[in-house]
Amino acid sequence: MEDNSCEFYQLTSQKCKTNANAGSSERVAFSVDWKASDDTGLTTVTVTLEDDEGNVIQTTSASVSGTNASGTDTLSKVGDYGEDYTIVITATDTNSQSSTTEETHTADGTTDGDAEDDG
Repeated sequence: MEDNSCEFYQLTSQKCKTNANAGSSERVAFSVDWKASDDTGLTTVTVTLEDDEGNVIQTTSASVSGTNASGTDTLSKVGDYGEDYTIVITATDTNSQSSTTEETHTADGTTDGDAEDDG
């Protein structure tokens, strides 16, 4: 990617209760607001939630077009509120080149937007 970026502009964690058939369970949910750009044009933006050991918990993928894209994805899992999770955003351009940024966030109900660009 020649002139590209992908970034968080807001990341929020929350604790949710879900009513399962025989009871309820707690879920950790991350609302990820992202934006990406590339001079040659974008094709896909992927958002991945990983646990503190690097295991992939959930992935979403959006087909995009044009030189700029933005969106909001919610990723979640049962339990482990208060633990650290890493959210990874990968933007891929029309030349199949990717740029990645990631942020580690404690699931504690707070919002932040600092990210490291690894692309």
